Amino acid sequence: MNHSEELQITNDKLRFARRDFFALALITALVLLFFWRVLTPRAEDRAAFPPGDFTDQFWMFRVETARAFAHGHLPLWSEYFNSGHPLLADVQSAVFYPISLIWTLIVVAVRGENFSLFDLELEAIFHFMLAGAFTYLFARRVLNARVPALVSALTFTFGGYLTSYPPQQLAILETATWLPLILFLIHRAQYRGGANYFAAGLALGIAALAGHP
Repeated sequence: MNHSEELQITNDKLRFARRDFFALALITALVLLFFWRVLTPRAEDRAAFPPGDFTDQFWMFRVETARAFAHGHLPLWSEYFNSGHPLLADVQSAVFYPISLIWTLIVVAVRGENFSLFDLELEAIFHFMLAGAFTYLFARRVLNARVPALVSALTFTFGGYLTSYPPQQLAILETATWLPLILFLIHRAQYRGGANYFAAGLALGIAALAGHP
């Protein structure tokens, strides 16, 4: 193989990476466009997730979690739910779900215990981005083609399953997000084995921590 052939192979790999990066960037942009009324800085255009479990349960769980972290202890118990509630023991509080935990700690570090509804909306929107990216990776591997992989990612991200009830039930959204990545890792493990089995188990464990049984 001469130098020009090696250079051509290198350029082909770069184009492959750039095209896939463009697909992921497109998915991200479309998610932002889909939720533009939540993200817009114009108060007259701004919308919020509708009242329901998202606002009355999952946001309140996170408010209590942020308050506990801000005061330097774990959210073991909340006195504000009914006659008291074992918050840490409730699987849907997802206290140790890595993304929620990191995001809550960031908010606490910046603003103390003031975890806003918008903060939780940002977390939900981020999971739509992850769902699209993970689905693209899985479909790209199985189908070995970019356009079908992109269509698959957009179908899962904006289809009725994720955009109807899961935005109200944050635990469902955040758990379902990891399914395509789990399938991707299992599929890759069939051919490469080794650490891919461990990675698939790790992704499954993360999904379990998101709180949907």
